Amino acid sequence: VEKSKEDLGTDQDFANAGARVKECEKAEKNIDSLIDRVLGDLGDADKFKRDMESIKSFIRESRLNQEKKIKTRNESRKIEIVADGKGKLSAYLASLNSKLSPLYIPPLTVDFAGAIKGKSKFENMISAVSDALATAKIDADATYVRIVINVGFLNENAAGYTSLFPDLQTICTNEPEHFAAVVKLRIADHEKEQARLAEVKRLADEKAAADLKRMTEEKAASELANAEALRLVQEQAPAVRDLPPVVPCASLDMIHKVSGTVEITTITPPWTGFKGIIILIPTGAFTFATGG
Repeated sequence: VEKSKEDLGTDQDFANAGARVKECEKAEKNIDSLIDRVLGDLGDADKFKRDMESIKSFIRESRLNQEKKIKTRNESRKIEIVADGKGKLSAYLASLNSKLSPLYIPPLTVDFAGAIKGKSKFENMISAVSDALATAKIDADATYVRIVINVGFLNENAAGYTSLFPDLQTICTNEPEHFAAVVKLRIADHEKEQARLAEVKRLADEKAAADLKRMTEEKAASELANAEALRLVQEQAPAVRDLPPVVPCASLDMIHKVSGTVEITTITPPWTGFKGIIILIPTGAFTFATGG
């Protein structure tokens, strides 16, 4: 009974406890059989039976203690074995990721609990977890190699284009052939867009230059026409020489275009109090009325 109260620290303790449970079960049955056999041979049968029942009670207590500890230890040991597998996998991934920073191998999902399901012996559970861990390490190594190859390709073929790959962590685990195709396509699309923008800018610059040239030429032509009109008026009106010199004005209100053969009856001064020359530029033979 006292032995049954001890904690199960090792796998051997666990095995010994299981053996004691079987011995207790056997002893309990033997006591029942022994009581039946010797009851007729003893004078004080009641005392003998009480003694046997007491011994049986101690044996039963020992068995129940062992069974409880075995069940508790069995569950905790399973948890320890699964946790050990997870811890070793995490440590392995951390060692690989330290070489890839800032990139990393995505977390791996490994069903360690499922690996030990249905197994009764701890050594078999440990072996199953080890096998699952080994498979996970192989997958992690393959992912690590893909990332290294892909990053090498990116550094060699996409220098200056890193901004095109904000999702590098997502695509770095692709197969190298697929990753290379993505890199080339994005660079080609980027260069095509840059060429389009450059062409748009070139056309805009050309249009701006043409507009500026046209406006400059129109201004020069207008100034030349005004100067020529003024010269003709001065040549054809000698009396104008007796007037004060004409000072060119920024306003064109003193110059009017007369279209067609019309009759002019009224000339409105450009502003109140105006004194000076009003220039009429005809496109046809027009006439003045006698009044106005």
